[in-house]
Amino acid sequence: MGQKIEPVNLVTVKSENLSVDSNKVNLIKLEKYSPTISKKKLKYTFGRVINKSKTSGCSFVILTNDSLVFEPFNLEDKFKIDSLEIIFKYRKSRAMTTCMMGQTIIISEIKPFKQ
Repeated sequence: MGQKIEPVNLVTVKSENLSVDSNKVNLIKLEKYSPTISKKKLKYTFGRVINKSKTSGCSFVILTNDSLVFEPFNLEDKFKIDSLEIIFKYRKSRAMTTCMMGQTIIISEIKPFKQ
């Protein structure tokens, strides 16, 4: 009448979210992926663009979460918005400015930061 089905031995497979073990499948843990930006991992710096154009010789500066002040040479116009939160990569510059509020930098990457 009915055929006898022989159990099949499965090879143990391990991954972060799934474990397949001999004749049964178990979800060990399934974590939701939440994209977070790791400052140390991606080497981005968090900051806020501040309009200092009322201070003589200054325009826009970046105030970091570590209370450092940067004077960017190449801040694009679309990022010249007072209190805009950003993440960016930079390198230091030895150039002097009339503003002299902080370290002069050249921005290599910049993105608006949305929480």
